[in-house]
Amino acid sequence: TQAVWLVVPAAAQRPVLLPGRPLLGSLHALAHASISLFPLFALCDRWDLGGISTAHHPHTGTATVFIYDGGPGGIGLARYAFEMYPQLLKSVKELIESCPCELGCPSCLHSPKCGNKNSPLDKAGALALARSFLAGEVTEPAVEKRGGVPVGKAAESPGLFPREVPPVSPGGATLHGSVASDGAPRSMSA
Repeated sequence: TQAVWLVVPAAAQRPVLLPGRPLLGSLHALAHASISLFPLFALCDRWDLGGISTAHHPHTGTATVFIYDGGPGGIGLARYAFEMYPQLLKSVKELIESCPCELGCPSCLHSPKCGNKNSPLDKAGALALARSFLAGEVTEPAVEKRGGVPVGKAAESPGLFPREVPPVSPGGATLHGSVASDGAPRSMSA
């Protein structure tokens, strides 16, 4: 499949890293809101996408949010997300800001398909991350075709850039959509 990922450098993490605010909850909430709003931009529904987030991914070297096409080989949703991510993040920020709930609800952050039972989710942290991205502290998402074939060129500085992600394990297995409780990627297909 194909995926778009957001590499979250330390500068973008600073507004989130407050006492009692786990980074993973902020990343997870940002992924949920992005996936829930993406169908407003493309002819699809949230079930056509998947997402994972991790506070530290070994291939990016920092916190990362992945959103991937749910179908084998992808149908172009990740590529489109890459192209329109600034507009999507603006909508995510507006959704989170406008929702009157305190901690997140089905209208803003909860997902009916979340394998982690919508936990952890940090509404305030997701809003802080969206604001950081939109303020220009980081620039653009990265997209990669499954099998380690990158789209775009590698970047030399941290941020949201195209990066090559090698296979997660021997035998050609690649990251597909699962993160173990210790934060290590776990392939769902080989």
